[in-house]
Amino acid sequence: MAPLFVDIGVEGPSYPMADMLPAPPEPKVPWVWIGAGVGAAALLGAGLYALRRARTPLPAPPPDPAHVIARRAWDEARSAGLDDHALALRLSNVLRTYFDDAIGFPASARTTREILAYLEDAGTLDATHRGRARHILDATDRLKFAREGGGTGFFEALDDDFTAVLDATRPRVEEPANA
Repeated sequence: MAPLFVDIGVEGPSYPMADMLPAPPEPKVPWVWIGAGVGAAALLGAGLYALRRARTPLPAPPPDPAHVIARRAWDEARSAGLDDHALALRLSNVLRTYFDDAIGFPASARTTREILAYLEDAGTLDATHRGRARHILDATDRLKFAREGGGTGFFEALDDDFTAVLDATRPRVEEPANA
């Protein structure tokens, strides 16, 4: 701390104080305007919150159609590097699940014969496409149970049949008539 020197008994310097103006008064705080601003901000916040809660949420997008799901599942299986037996199991399951979803027949709980009989009785597929479905189901059954078949050409032929069956059973979007 620095020392403080005080002269006692000596008259100090004199300054002309008459020319000095008094200090200005302290500015008044505009509490009314501050309160009004805080109140308006609170009202705006409450209004935005109520508006957000009252807004109806957007509907969920429609699910992918069954043929898109089946195509995606088969493409994923083919690119997964599965062996022939596992790939045949996957194709059989994808086609059966597709029939479950697309035509409403519980194909995943039925035998190949029952599925083909239903397709013929219901008229879901024409004879050509029923033959393609039969080819897929029979070939995958032979590979699954008897280990007959397999290879790249085998699955390329099944892929062609699978694509044709999907195309024959997928829903068609009707184009509007020109007026």
